Amino acid sequence: MIFARLGKIQISVENFFNGIAAATVLFMMGLTTVDVVMRYVFNRPLPDVYNLCEMLIVGIVYLAIAYVQQQKSHVRVDVIIDRLQGPPRLAFELGTLILALVGFSLMAWQAGRLAWDAWVTGDYSMGLVEYPYWPSKFAMTLGIGLLCLRFVTDIKHYAVELKKTSPHWILWLLVAFLPLGFFAGFLGVLSPDQFPPVTVGWILLLAMIVVLFIGLPVAFGLLIVGTVGYWVLAGADKTFLMGRLPASRVFRRFPGCAIPRSISSRHGGLDSPARDDCRPVHRPASRFWPSDSGNCRLLGARRSG
Repeated sequence: MIFARLGKIQISVENFFNGIAAATVLFMMGLTTVDVVMRYVFNRPLPDVYNLCEMLIVGIVYLAIAYVQQQKSHVRVDVIIDRLQGPPRLAFELGTLILALVGFSLMAWQAGRLAWDAWVTGDYSMGLVEYPYWPSKFAMTLGIGLLCLRFVTDIKHYAVELKKTSPHWILWLLVAFLPLGFFAGFLGVLSPDQFPPVTVGWILLLAMIVVLFIGLPVAFGLLIVGTVGYWVLAGADKTFLMGRLPASRVFRRFPGCAIPRSISSRHGGLDSPARDDCRPVHRPASRFWPSDSGNCRLLGARRSG
């Protein structure tokens, strides 16, 4: 009774956020139409509509992704899995769900850190209108979290069905963990720089084919195989820190700092001492850029010494 009630609540929540995603699509269409009319009829386009639409797309995709999984509408290759019946089919379904749950749980964790860092640092788009990044990142975190909960619900459903249909359900459950065990063993055996990037690419292409043919949705397969490839080439530490905004002394001294992540991260070419030597620079007031001496900008930053 309790699980049935929780299931109905979960479906209602997923339907609600799917409705928000649909309403966002309508809003984005209307905004784009108004911008086109203002641009070509009145020669007064709306400022930074393109950047705003980019952020809205993030909400559209991730707020609806759990609903799509609820409807089992993700695109996937079903050449093999549709030919299976009974316990083998359920084991394959469980294997793909377990693999996807692990991958998206890590993604939800990192997305949450990105959303929190964007909120704390006041990160915003560097354009005519300073749109904050935290709403789209929070929507991403929320959507992936709902997707992970849907994975847990589906895993429970298939596990119960497997137990009902086969007396050897424990054996089939172990079979379901084989894809996860394969990738875990693959990552445990290989180390960074053990193979050239071309060889790693061919290995991951083969892994992608295997992942797709076991029934994993295409988008999930790309995420998992891409993460594995980055792990092999860069190592575990950089993989877990992938996309994370570094918490350096710059952001503690300048809470309003808005250096783009792609520039301020180590992979962007700005090392830690350069970030720590960043000084606040006065920005002249203008129509779109109010003066603020508390923000640190990369292009105007001065280094000590």
